[in-house]
Amino acid sequence: MITLEGGFAEKFFSSDVALKSQDFHLYRPDGKRDSFDKIASFEQITILESDINEPGTYLFTSGERLGRISTIAKVKGEWVSVNPDDPKAQVPPDATETSKLQTATVTDVYVTKGKPTNAVLKLPPQGRLALTPITHPNAIFLDDGFDLSASWGGKPLANFEITLYRQGGGYDEKSFEQIHKTDANGRLKLKFAQPGVYLIMARHRGDAPQGAATPYRSYTTSLTFEVTR
Repeated sequence: MITLEGGFAEKFFSSDVALKSQDFHLYRPDGKRDSFDKIASFEQITILESDINEPGTYLFTSGERLGRISTIAKVKGEWVSVNPDDPKAQVPPDATETSKLQTATVTDVYVTKGKPTNAVLKLPPQGRLALTPITHPNAIFLDDGFDLSASWGGKPLANFEITLYRQGGGYDEKSFEQIHKTDANGRLKLKFAQPGVYLIMARHRGDAPQGAATPYRSYTTSLTFEVTR
């Protein structure tokens, strides 16, 4: 049995708002999709449980989850957000255009029972913004680092920012939060100074699929993983 926690956080890894999704699911080591055995949502956290009877690597995911809709305004050729949490927020007077934007989030974690296997690593991404492991995500060692790639709709994202967090990093003398950029091929190699649980997160604003509720979406994808010695 495995238990996972899902939540939104102001500071990782302490959940402030429960993560709710209509598409929570998992993939078993043979690559077949399955459902969680139990899902319970509370105010600040969602708890998910599943059996892990078969040996090998599993993928647990929220699926692509659509969130709130907000207003964006174009100022000097760039889209800016109009804060949806501020009732007094107004469209800037120099805006030349307004539109609507919806959030789309994906959060993934890989878990291995016994020896790592590769079937779930060959699955299509859960959303349009993908963080794809090149190093097996359950075989990340301190001396070797972690190779991964970032893509948008299957195309590499060059010079693309990815943020790295470490569990407990908020207690460091300088809070641990690193910005890294992919290379020209959308690839990135992360190095680590100490073992622990880490999370990488990326955001990208783009056109929504045809027929969507809004013309644009703000995509956020995260992957949680462990670095060992």
